[in-house]
Amino acid sequence: MKKEITYFLVLVTMLLMSSCTKSPETLSQGSTDMRLRFLKNIGRNIILPEYAKLKVNTDSLLIATRRFNNFTNETNLISLQNSWDQAYSQYMRCNAFNFGPGRDALDKELVNQIGLFPVSIAQIEKKISDANYTSNDFARDTRGFLVLDYLLFDSIQNNSSTITRYSDTKRKIFTDSVVCHLKKTIDKLNLDWSSYITVFENDQSTAASSNIASFYNEFVANYELAKNYKVQQPAGLRADQTSTVVKSLEAYYSGKSLKYFKLHLQHLNDIWEGNGQDPLNTTGFDDYLNDIPGGNQLVADTRNSWNEIQLALENIPDNQTLEYNINNNIESVKTLYTKLSNHTKFYKSELSSKIGIDITYSSGDND
Repeated sequence: MKKEITYFLVLVTMLLMSSCTKSPETLSQGSTDMRLRFLKNIGRNIILPEYAKLKVNTDSLLIATRRFNNFTNETNLISLQNSWDQAYSQYMRCNAFNFGPGRDALDKELVNQIGLFPVSIAQIEKKISDANYTSNDFARDTRGFLVLDYLLFDSIQNNSSTITRYSDTKRKIFTDSVVCHLKKTIDKLNLDWSSYITVFENDQSTAASSNIASFYNEFVANYELAKNYKVQQPAGLRADQTSTVVKSLEAYYSGKSLKYFKLHLQHLNDIWEGNGQDPLNTTGFDDYLNDIPGGNQLVADTRNSWNEIQLALENIPDNQTLEYNINNNIESVKTLYTKLSNHTKFYKSELSSKIGIDITYSSGDND
């Protein structure tokens, strides 16, 4: 009888220990079904449609470029500028996908291939002067969307000076080569994602090498890019800065930095909310969290923080450039940066902890 009691107590103790030492996946990673729904929505309702739209915009950009090169006048320049604006605006809805097909053979992210800023004016002009039209080099700051921002716009919005510069045939050929590189890159991304999508959505692991971990880390890194390089650095708010650096603004020459910053943030929020092409399918990080015990509070806190960012943006008027606001409305820009910094934990440490996916990169700013 004593042996039976002892065995019973050991069995109960083992069961209690087992219930207290569940794996992190059981405790905090959400159900496998939720991960499948999440990945499927992100892949088929957001990534694929957004890349498809970017391809259409880039095709139109090439047509507008060649029309302007053949008939160089202000009407065609304005048409080309508008085409660039539409394509780059759409790129804001793709620039968080720097994983899987979004990395090149040298493991460089999409953003470094076609979205790098600030660009190198000296190197761009040297390439034009040397009739060097290659994109097969390491000079990534001489290609991409923001090179066109420099080529097609004048910082004082003087189209006549831009047209005068295009009397140089080498400048026309260089511009065409930049757009062709964009088209080639985006065409390949569409093709690669059409086959990669099944790999992406069927990977149920949450390990550091898994697709959901890669996607999540790039999501957070992309938010940090917006915060640190589109606001903090240009506004001179880094600890090691003593002055503003407005020429480092994204899209400095077109004066559209604020527009693209807002589009960038909106896309990240759409990812978090799961908003894509199909309005009836919106499985995002919010649903992922609501599938986890206690996650609903983090959803509420994240949305409250997001609303504070939107309120801060209201004090930076759309009818003035971000450069103007940095120079003349710096306190509002500082408030915006503070709200962006406060929001980081909701996308980063707190979300990571809840969904059980490690942060595997360092932003270098201790957020």
